Amino acid sequence: MQVEAKNVGAYGVLADPSAATQVKLMLRQNMRDLSKIQSFERKAAYKRKALQLYETWVTETLKGNSGAQDDVLMYLMLWCFDAGYMSKDC
Repeated sequence: MQVEAKNVGAYGVLADPSAATQVKLMLRQNMRDLSKIQSFERKAAYKRKALQLYETWVTETLKGNSGAQDDVLMYLMLWCFDAGYMSKDC
């Protein structure tokens, strides 16, 4: 995702982003933060905390039932496994 520098404000957040763009930027930042964590336990704890921020996005995306691929949703589903919210025996 390319963003022109003139449209980016403080903290790398767009001045007037769409919800989808904002969520993608938030996920990108979370992934950067995760890359700095080495412990699997600490990564799982980080993901548990971060997943709370995406709860509305997930609910609305699933409610929309568009059938379109949503990369953010796919990452968050994997994070649910990593965070221990879903059984890996499914």
